[in-house]
Amino acid sequence: MGSRRVGASSGEGGGPRTSKNRYMSPSIAARRARILSTARAMILESGLQFAIRDLADRAEVAFGSIYYLFGSKEELVAYVLEDFIHELRSTRAADRAVDPLSIDI
Repeated sequence: MGSRRVGASSGEGGGPRTSKNRYMSPSIAARRARILSTARAMILESGLQFAIRDLADRAEVAFGSIYYLFGSKEELVAYVLEDFIHELRSTRAADRAVDPLSIDI
């Protein structure tokens, strides 16, 4: 799963790449981030039982943009979970820097 961190690294052209390994313009990257943020909020509110159409409306993006950028609802959820796990790991690393005696559970 770690190899799918889209947007985490820059490729040729100086910008993040999509899951299809293409350059992603700043406006598309912003749209993608808005979709991920909105999807995360919806998952926290109601679990995985959300409709892509509702997500598109709430994120203020075209319905097809979600499928263009992520391919499927399952892929989108995988990216949301991956981002969340990455955030947790970053937080734990920061906590360890403050408290080196913290225990890995």
